[in-house]
Parts: sequence; C-alpha cells; structure tokens
Amino acid sequence: MSGHVQNGKLKCLLVGIGGGYHYNIRLLHSIVKQKSDCDILFLQFSSNKQLIGSDLRVHFNKDINDFNKTFAFLTQWLQGRQYDLIGVSLMSHNWSLFVSLTRSIRESLPECKIIAGGVHPWHVATLETLKHCDYVCASEGEELLASLIGRLSAGIIDAPLRIPGLVEKFNNEVITTSAGASVEIEDMPVPTYGGDNIYYLHSVEDNPVLTNYDYMLDSGNIFVHIGRGCPYKCSYCINSVFTEKKMRMRTVDKLISEIKAILSVCRKVENIFFMDEIFPMRNNYLQEFVEKYRDNIGLPFQVTLYPGMLTEEKLVLLKHAGLKEITMGVQSGSESTIKNIFTRTYTKELIIKENEIVAKHKIMIYYDFIIRNPFETVKDYKETLELITRLKRQYYLKFYTLAFFPEHPITKKALEAGYIREADIDPSISYLDVTTPHKKAIAEHYYVEEGLVQWNRVILNNVKANSTEDAYYLIMSYYGYWFIPKRIVDYFQKQLIKGDLSKIVHFGAVINTILSIRNSIVIKRLRYLVNVMKKEGIINVFKVVYRKITTGV
Repeated sequence: MSGHVQNGKLKCLLVGIGGGYHYNIRLLHSIVKQKSDCDILFLQFSSNKQLIGSDLRVHFNKDINDFNKTFAFLTQWLQGRQYDLIGVSLMSHNWSLFVSLTRSIRESLPECKIIAGGVHPWHVATLETLKHCDYVCASEGEELLASLIGRLSAGIIDAPLRIPGLVEKFNNEVITTSAGASVEIEDMPVPTYGGDNIYYLHSVEDNPVLTNYDYMLDSGNIFVHIGRGCPYKCSYCINSVFTEKKMRMRTVDKLISEIKAILSVCRKVENIFFMDEIFPMRNNYLQEFVEKYRDNIGLPFQVTLYPGMLTEEKLVLLKHAGLKEITMGVQSGSESTIKNIFTRTYTKELIIKENEIVAKHKIMIYYDFIIRNPFETVKDYKETLELITRLKRQYYLKFYTLAFFPEHPITKKALEAGYIREADIDPSISYLDVTTPHKKAIAEHYYVEEGLVQWNRVILNNVKANSTEDAYYLIMSYYGYWFIPKRIVDYFQKQLIKGDLSKIVHFGAVINTILSIRNSIVIKRLRYLVNVMKKEGIINVFKVVYRKITTGV
C-alpha cells in the first residue's frame, strides 16, 4: 500500500476508458464514496488516424507510443494524487490502452493496488488481465469493491483476501474465490452525477486536456438501466458467454425515484434512453411503468426490443407514455443465418408485421444488421436486401461488422469452419458500427457520421473492384438514408440484381460527396451551434464556442 490512508479512508480512483456514460463506474462510485476518498476519471483518446481497416473493422491500436505526451501527463497527475487503489473498467477493444494505463500507474504509484473489471477481465481473459494488475473482479462488482476497500483500509495484508468473486495474486499464486449470489439491484443507490470528484481527460492527437467537470450535466440525454440480464444467447454477443440467463428487474417505483434524482442534477435532459438489453414488456410491469412514468417523468424515451415482443396494444401504451424510438436487432434477412449462425428465433414475416405496426403509429425505429459474416453468401445478401425493401419508413439502419472476440460461440464456429485463424482473434480488433443519416430520431447523431463517411468510401472502392458483396451492403444502407427517395434506391437495387455495378459506383460517388460535405468541420460546427441556439439561445452558443476553443470538448 502507498500508505496515504487518511481518516481511515482509502484514496481511490475509478477509471472508465472511452466515451459513453459509464454507468458502472458511476454506480460503483456512489456505493463506495462514503467509505473511501474516491475520484472518477474518464479517459478518451481521439486520433485522425484511419482506424477502419479493409476488413471494415475498427483496429484499436492506440497505445503509449501514440500518446506519449498524454501518458506522461497522466503519470504526473497520478503522482500528485497518490492513490492507494485504482479500479479500471474495460471492454475487449480497450485492451491496448489498459496495458498502457497500468504501466503508467506502476511507474507513478508502484505501491498502488490495481483492480480490473468488466466483460473482458471477467469472462474473456482473466489470467492475462491479472498480469497487469493485482486483482480481477470476476463477478458483479458492487459488493466486491466495497469489501476490497474495507479490507485494504484495515492495513497490512498478510494473507489472501478471499473476497467472493475476486481473483488475486498472493505469493506468486493465483487465488480465485467463487462469487456469491447475485447482488440485489433493488437496493442499488443512484449513480453519481456531478460533484468535485469527477475528472475528464480528453486527448486529441496526443494533446491532453484535463477538466474537473462532469459533462453529463450538460447532456440532453440520460441513460438508465431498469434491470440486468438477457434471456437470449446470441452467438456474437457477450451475453453468450455469461452463465446467468435470468433477468432481474427493479420495481417501477425504484426506477422512477432514480430518474427523478438524476433529473434534479442533470437539468438539461430532453430524452431518456433505457439501456437494458431487452426492455421489460410483461403486461403487469408495462402497465405500471406507463402510468407512473407518464405522470412523474413524461420525457421522450427510447427502448430496445427483440423481434416478436411488440403488439399494437403494447406500442400504444408505450407511445402514450412518451416512446419516441425503438432499437431492434434484425441482423440478417436470411432465416438460415438467424437460426443456425446467430442462434436467434424469429422470421422475416414477423419483422414485417411489427414494422407495419410501428409505421402506423409513426414511431421511429432503427434496425441493426450484421455484415462481413463469412457464413453468408450472395443468396443470404439477397434475402436481407429483400427484407429491407419491404420495410416501411420512418426508420434508419445501423450496420455492425462482425468481430471475432475470444470465447464467443460464433468465433469458435468460424475457427472450426476455417473462416478465421487463431491469429485473427484479437481483442483490439472490434466491430465497426455505422448509422445511416436521419432527421427525426430521438437524438441527433450527425457528429458521429465521420465513421459512415469512411465506411462508405471503403465499401465504394470495393464495389469499384467488382465486389458484389459490398454492392449489397451499399444498397442496403441507402434504404436507410432519409434524403434518398426509396424509388431511387429501388432503381439501383434492380441494377444490382442485374449485375450492373457501374451505375451503383457513379451513384455511390455522389452520395460519398454529400456525406463528405455534411461532415466537414465547418458544416458540423455550424449545425451544432444552430442546434444549441435553438435550444438555449445565443448566449449559450458563445459559451459553447469558448469551451470548444479552450478545452477541445
């Protein structure tokens, strides 16, 4: 231990890597802030380097060599803070940054203990993670972290801690203690928002800027979890490697109470995103949610549904409460792929039926599709395209490039089939997701269209090289562009079926030019400021400009 326990309280830091709202970090902080002197640090690294490979996946190869100045800054900052325990939450694609981060911690605070948590340390590479830290959280972390802080606060550790769910190193031995029962989520406190203990380190092209402020306070959106778990085990999803299939839901009263507490701090909220894998649609729960949400909250909201969960009666209820948008994973129009490769259970006709209900009631919906699936052929692409042509607008589309993460069922299946090699299973190579342009979605996302520009450019170049597969992806995506009339896309879809790729190439070049203009720095900043001006007035526009100039965020 670094020996800086003051007033019986350990000095702790919880680190979240990457962008996002970091629900788990905020919740953990709320749980341990009374028994420790605990800070939060959000790390985000941005680079203009081309991260999208020819395989249409994101190659997260950022490490200390790319951000030497940033890590030197971070090392100095850590030395000044003198933490006793640092917890890092990471996903598989954060691996390179995690390794570099732990190296900085060791250099600056050699006696500081490090604990890693999240999907990758827990379910994918526990022992490999342990090489870079002292402990791995191989369970839900709330009770474990509180127990760990309590034990470390007590002083010298001369025996294994043996906390349920903890993987630890002691005298060159790895000791794993079985996890206890699942935590009682009804008793969880409100996640931390705001306060003097939140830091944000944003580095653009290795130019670090540290701010002591929670930018979620200025966000128009908040992200809420009703419960935990997923009843499905889709082969490409991290839920497929979880042992627990049970879904645990908080009561509606607890949910409403948390939302109210967050809104009392985050006063600019316009939308609420329910981030559960599947929104609860049981009749009794849904009825109570609709009544209490409408009466107590009333803000527009978004939910995620699995195909087959929606009826017109339930949609009317949700719309009455404020539903504005639905996310639904379709993944493929090939029922063979859906059933045999992705281990999902629904039909194309079911998708069409639910789409008609959503279109009738004018609810925005966006559909997820997975591309670059080596198990699919042109026949499967045709079936997916045919499904998309039958969807009624208003909708937009999101395309995910299939990634092969360690231990996932689809990764094992691809290995057995010879589609990939062991060397292709790299946690730093993640899926790429791109969203087609829209203008009526619950939240504007033009600021992330840069990925779509690169995606469109790579796809178009492949079509120029006579890639029929990529031509299908391109035409599929154009059905989700709000500014391209459907009859025009129908025309190019017919050219694709005929095998005439030249007209698609010319049209794709036009679309690529439009996307490039939409995503130029000048246009993006102008659109951003216009939106702020509409919402908050001219004075706040000047505040935003000043903040962008001084902090870059």
